[in-house]
Amino acid sequence: MSRLKKAREGIKSHAFFQDGWIVGFLFFSALVIAFEFIWSITHIRQTELLIPVHYTSLQNFELGKWYELYELVIISLATFLTNLALGIVLYKKSRLMAIFLLFISLLVAILSTAILFGFTSVNYGAV
Repeated sequence: MSRLKKAREGIKSHAFFQDGWIVGFLFFSALVIAFEFIWSITHIRQTELLIPVHYTSLQNFELGKWYELYELVIISLATFLTNLALGIVLYKKSRLMAIFLLFISLLVAILSTAILFGFTSVNYGAV
């Protein structure tokens, strides 16, 4: 039996991936992150102008380079992978905590997608 088949069977047999709530949150989180990745590739344009990349209550919008918008996708993916790893570890001790971690991943992905929509909906530098 090859290593890939053993790994696949190990994942399928793990109780974490048998839980319906967890599989649902995993699926929707992955779907939102994939959509956010595709949106960022198709809507972030290279421009010489400084564009808003952050919003703070002290300074309002902070301006930055166009490629800084990719940080939103990276943050979503990092949060998802970190919470997935922690969820797998914590599932044996607390199913509720594992579900909560994946729910937070979904919320972070949705919020970062909304922020990315807001910052890419304006066509900077267009005439």
